[in-house]
Amino acid sequence: MRDITARGAEGPRQLYVALTRSTQTLTVLHTSPLPAVMLPAAGPSPSAGPDDPAPEPASGPAQGRVCSRFHLDGQRCELPTQNADGWCRDSSCGGFRTSSVPERPTPRNLPRVPADADLGTGLEASEAFLGRLRVTRAAVRAFVTAHGGSDQEAEAEIRGVIATFLTNGRQAQQTDGYRLVDLSGYRFVLSHDGTALTGYRSVHGERSPAQYLAGVPSRYRVSGLAAADRGPALQDTAAVRALTVEQIQVSAEARTAYADLASDRSDQPDAFLSRLRNALAADLSGGHIETQPRGNHLVLGSSHTWSLSPDGGSVLFLRRPTPLDAEILAAAGLGAADELTPGTEVRVRALAHGDQLHWRVTRVPEDRQRRYLLKLRPTDRAPEAGQELNVWVVQRRSGVYVVSANDFGRHGISERSTERYRSALAVLTAIGGDGPAELSDTGVLELDALVGGCLRRDQADWLSVWRLLGSPSSADLTVLRDLSRSLPEAVRSAEAAELERLGEVLRSTGWRDRAVAAVAKLTGEESSESSAAAAPADVLMLIATLDKHGSGRICHSR
Repeated sequence: MRDITARGAEGPRQLYVALTRSTQTLTVLHTSPLPAVMLPAAGPSPSAGPDDPAPEPASGPAQGRVCSRFHLDGQRCELPTQNADGWCRDSSCGGFRTSSVPERPTPRNLPRVPADADLGTGLEASEAFLGRLRVTRAAVRAFVTAHGGSDQEAEAEIRGVIATFLTNGRQAQQTDGYRLVDLSGYRFVLSHDGTALTGYRSVHGERSPAQYLAGVPSRYRVSGLAAADRGPALQDTAAVRALTVEQIQVSAEARTAYADLASDRSDQPDAFLSRLRNALAADLSGGHIETQPRGNHLVLGSSHTWSLSPDGGSVLFLRRPTPLDAEILAAAGLGAADELTPGTEVRVRALAHGDQLHWRVTRVPEDRQRRYLLKLRPTDRAPEAGQELNVWVVQRRSGVYVVSANDFGRHGISERSTERYRSALAVLTAIGGDGPAELSDTGVLELDALVGGCLRRDQADWLSVWRLLGSPSSADLTVLRDLSRSLPEAVRSAEAAELERLGEVLRSTGWRDRAVAAVAKLTGEESSESSAAAAPADVLMLIATLDKHGSGRICHSR
């Protein structure tokens, strides 16, 4: 039976056909452990739909189980395991679900993240979040189709890696509400509120996310070099650092990951590969090198972490730096570069064209700790290779600093916009007070527009507004955005308890005090936490003053 299930994704189906040919009774006599798909709770419920949650994996350890995976050489692993996904995680076990290498699928890329997606929002991998996360049957089946195995093992692996993806991956929310979480050629799709994992895609031909994160090499040939045909392993850091990048082969998975991380989608393969190898050469020269227990060499650069085969002949994968990488660097006495905040002015030199509105640039003088990407507006004139430009930092995304040579985004706040922002901020100060508040629709709508402009960075004065709000993090802005979207319903329902709850959120997150300080800046007054806390009557007087200026009707009573 194990021979049947080892045939790939069709194996379990063929076993099902064989077992259901009997019409009355069936006795199974086996001398080796049963395949994972025949264990209790491994099969799907016939009545479940594609959006229904998959069966819950066993809550306790799988007592007496044998690893269901195969070694790199195709031998079945016979080690015991208590892991719900059926993989023992021993260094000798590659975790492959088939004994032989499947036929290599047609190369594929993940669909590009839409240009209008919100990159400023993100979900945190808290225990509470992971505890309530549902994994739908559609996501489980997509995972099984890509990597094989049983539904139970698939969901267990998804739950085991999703925290790493949320922490280290790139998150984006599409205009339809769905959230994308990408990491090194893998993509999870979550619902708008993050409570359900609804989809899965991968560019990897065989390896699952857990294998990739564990550093398991691919069994597919890389430019004619099979894993078994590689040369002798490099024994020291100096030998790795002395590698010639032109002779290093790059796997399809690594190319896809680099294109995603560096926002480099060139249509010229040779030029793209040259840029990738230049980035690798820079990190080999100045990065930190660690050799893993499996023999792979980790190259920890400023913006990428590369994994090289033991002989240094191929790039197995690359990813963004992780907290573990930071700990390795700290232990080696290598500190991370200081964060560049939005609005920081730098000078760069144009290197090569990326896509229609992006250029690869490098800082002048050279900054080997950071990577930069010039983003053009449709009306901007494209630079020439080698041209130097004065730019400013827009945001840090996926380890790359996005910069702009256009002043759009950092214009001052106009007089007309000042009145709109006063109306929005007055809503926050009113809700954050000590008593019930009656709010106008105008101020509520302006608040949503104000926060959205800062998160999307698509308003002419978003940088000035962001600074006006106290330079909040994306997480803090997301809290305020979620609150602003809850306000219309609270205003329509006139539920005092809901408004009080929102007010408590504003006070506990510090947004009420930030709003008071921002209103004071707009009116040319000074503000401090002490004055905001000690003089609520002044705040009410200020709100009344704003009402006279046409910012909307806001009534606050004690």
